[in-house]
Amino acid sequence: MLIFWLKILYSLVLCVVVYNVWLILTYNRIVRFSWKENGRWMLLLPFVGNTYVALFTGRRLNMLTTLLWAERFIGLPVNFWFGHKYHYMCNSAEEARIVLNHPKCYNKAQLYKDVKYIFRNSLLLIEADKWKPRRRFLRNAFKSNMLKSFFPTFYQQSFNLVERLKSVGPEEDYFKFFNKYAFMNFFLTSVGWRGEYIDPNIEIFGELIDRTQDEFVKLLANPLIPAYIWINIPPGAKLKSLRTQMKTLLTLILQDKKQEKVETSEYVDNPKEGTLLDLLLSDGYEKETESDVFEELVLFAGAATDTTGHTFAFCFTLLGMYPDIQHKVYEEVMSVVGDHSIEETNIKDLHYTEAVISETLRLLPTIPLYGRYCEEDIDIGTKVVPKGASIFISAYHIHRNPDYWKNPLRFDPNRFLPENISKIIPGSYLPFSAGPRNCIGQGMALTLLKITVANIVRHFEITSKHKSIKEFKLESCISMKTYNNLDCHFTLRVKP
Repeated sequence: MLIFWLKILYSLVLCVVVYNVWLILTYNRIVRFSWKENGRWMLLLPFVGNTYVALFTGRRLNMLTTLLWAERFIGLPVNFWFGHKYHYMCNSAEEARIVLNHPKCYNKAQLYKDVKYIFRNSLLLIEADKWKPRRRFLRNAFKSNMLKSFFPTFYQQSFNLVERLKSVGPEEDYFKFFNKYAFMNFFLTSVGWRGEYIDPNIEIFGELIDRTQDEFVKLLANPLIPAYIWINIPPGAKLKSLRTQMKTLLTLILQDKKQEKVETSEYVDNPKEGTLLDLLLSDGYEKETESDVFEELVLFAGAATDTTGHTFAFCFTLLGMYPDIQHKVYEEVMSVVGDHSIEETNIKDLHYTEAVISETLRLLPTIPLYGRYCEEDIDIGTKVVPKGASIFISAYHIHRNPDYWKNPLRFDPNRFLPENISKIIPGSYLPFSAGPRNCIGQGMALTLLKITVANIVRHFEITSKHKSIKEFKLESCISMKTYNNLDCHFTLRVKP
């Protein structure tokens, strides 16, 4: 029996050795680069690379905790091999600025390949040559005139949120709660829903997005099994089911919108400006198949829902943790707006409120990692990343780097007041990425955030039992949240 197990061990060791020799010979320049960048300390296993370290985190599989574990026990920079695909993890503002603006780094990292299989032709994931004209066309849905037209809807929805918060329970999952709110705002504006009746099931989409991310991390943690196989075997059944549910919901929306287009004369074939869905259904949107419209819509809906919803959860919790900062927001809102309706002109004067949102996004960026692929050797200042490698920029680490931020773990909105903005080092603040391929909807997100925070703080006093952000057990597949529910309580203000 001992001889049998020794043979098994010998075979395994031989496989590891052969695999590493093959990797060195095939990807010699990338391997040598990784060795120089602290990458020689993690053993590479056949087919999985060094993704096995995720098992050592003691937490549910996710990218952020794996990165934090590697940082703690191996140090920065961190090098990850997903199978034979190499990813260099960057925590430098200077390097981030170069990468996000480099024309040969516009394509997304190799790790997104499996996501691309499931949501193939969306603006987020398509190749750079197709992305440029599509981005140019779709940005018409986010111009200032469109944002102005969204303002009344955002404001009305913030009052609906006030009513919901009056009955929210102490065990509420605020990520799911605010995801539903964020999605409804997307649905009413970017989809441009005009009917009086709204199917209550439509709000479920926000929850479906959250659950889809949990399933995606299982796929990404298994580089041995490609996506097209994964979704057709039992481990991927839930992911496939979630995608089907999202497609069913959005298909109904698309059908209603197409019928509306037939019945009205308000549509033009190639609009220069319109809601996102109007543009997607127009002749100006170049698509390969009809499913492209669904994939585009679901990715936009997911981005609008998850990132904004999670930011609300974090922002209100932080305001509950820091009552002095909350009081300053309240005083500003009452000074600028009072008990009157919040107007578009008011939003521009809510400087401290906006600073609170910006500081929330610095400490707790809902998208903590951005991945890009090197189409050629990329000089990022102190090193040259070889062609064929991918670079992940950790906004999470850059936002907490003491080289760029004094007392980085301190929640200090004053950093983002108008008189201090010029002190921020370029590349050190990346809540919406940066460069040409940054977030196309950031203006829309910030408008919704400012209107909602102002109206909620005007109506509620917020409290939390959390004492420090160090208590937050963070995790992320794509967007970041806490492993456990946040403690946050909303009490109606007693006005004299």
